Amino acid sequence: MRQGRRTGLRRTAAAGLLISSVAVVAVVGKPAVAQDGARGGPLFTFGISTTIRASDNLDLEVVSPGTTIVSETRLTFGFQSVTRTQDFSVQFSDTFEFGSGPHAPDSAGFKRPEFALSYSWEGKNAEFDFDASLTEIDLADSIDNVEGSGSRVNRDVSLRFETGLNDPFGAELILSRAEEDFQDTTSPTLTDSDTTNANAALIFRPNQTTETRLTYGYSFADFDDVLGRERTTRAIGISARIDLDPVSQLSGSIGWNVISEKWTAPALPAVIVLPDRESGVASLRYTRILPAGELALAFDYSLTVVGERADFLFSRGFALPKGVLAFDAGLTQIDDNDVQVVGGLRYLREWPDQAFRINLSSEIIVRNIDTVERKTLASVGYEYQINEIESVDFGLSYSAETNAGGQDIAEGSKITASAIYRRSLTRDWLLETGYLHRITFEEDVDTARSNEVFLRLERGFSWRP
Repeated sequence: MRQGRRTGLRRTAAAGLLISSVAVVAVVGKPAVAQDGARGGPLFTFGISTTIRASDNLDLEVVSPGTTIVSETRLTFGFQSVTRTQDFSVQFSDTFEFGSGPHAPDSAGFKRPEFALSYSWEGKNAEFDFDASLTEIDLADSIDNVEGSGSRVNRDVSLRFETGLNDPFGAELILSRAEEDFQDTTSPTLTDSDTTNANAALIFRPNQTTETRLTYGYSFADFDDVLGRERTTRAIGISARIDLDPVSQLSGSIGWNVISEKWTAPALPAVIVLPDRESGVASLRYTRILPAGELALAFDYSLTVVGERADFLFSRGFALPKGVLAFDAGLTQIDDNDVQVVGGLRYLREWPDQAFRINLSSEIIVRNIDTVERKTLASVGYEYQINEIESVDFGLSYSAETNAGGQDIAEGSKITASAIYRRSLTRDWLLETGYLHRITFEEDVDTARSNEVFLRLERGFSWRP
């Protein structure tokens, strides 16, 4: 019974309070890869999840347009091959949807394909990593989104190569590209963007406990906003990491950053080139592993699109006999704004047939379109294992975005409450049913509410040829 409860808890932690087949099927397919793939050799996985959802306000509009019923069948295919020096995995999933009512799919068909590919190789003195992914998130279902409905599509690709792993001198190269596209949204702060990054480092290891790096970074970002922003960031610096003893480490860096920006929108009378922002940057971090947890102190002085930023953070984690407790507390100041308090708390307590969790966080975020926001997240959950095949899960979450300096933003918050019942029909088949209630509060906009019930049947398969 204890193993069954912990499996359910991991599934709940991964899916959070979301009631979407996308999140659930990701959980169905991945554990088999993680557990069986470690043994080496090829491994095939297949996951299926069928969900029927009924909502009285699917896209969280201020005035409900009526009841919507949607059927979603999510199929996930995966392959992994592990050898002594290489690890290759690929996963593809797609959802067949149809329904009736406001904002239901226009026609039956496959929607929201997702893809993930990764490859890593490790030789005697070098290693190589490659990752590519395509994901789509429904913003109305997202816990931490408070800006209405629509979807966000992310396309990411990156590669990394490092040589000289066992030598006094080495080198590292990292290249990446990230695309973020928003569809069917109305918020002006949700802006499409393409970002390309290149970073190179020369590495020097004078001994087994010390590593220093001379680094150069280049980034180009193109934003599809009303100004047509194009932003280039260049950075050069030197960093060092020292193992003070087997349980403590000190690391730090110092450098210089330059941010260049120009506005190229066709509606402007001419291309506008802004003055460069440039500043020295630095960081310092100390970590120590304690008998029952970890302690960390960190200071970071960086350059953002709205000015210099200073962060100080203290972190402490405790490994409890039947759970985990960790908290952060710190201060943040951006440019000439007031010093602001940030922090977080994470708590998990387990019993033989129950689990209780709390997550709190409040941080200051600088968005790419020159806004400074405080993002607050809070959630509490309780899971009870009725018997070996049945469990219930109750959750409540709160998220908010408020102005913390810079340009004005549309402030808002969101509350999500859920109740879920799970039953293992067989060893491999899982049945879930539940209720979801959402409320959103946006500045200068009336409150929006929705109620949803769902029924889901899912299973994951894995086999070796």
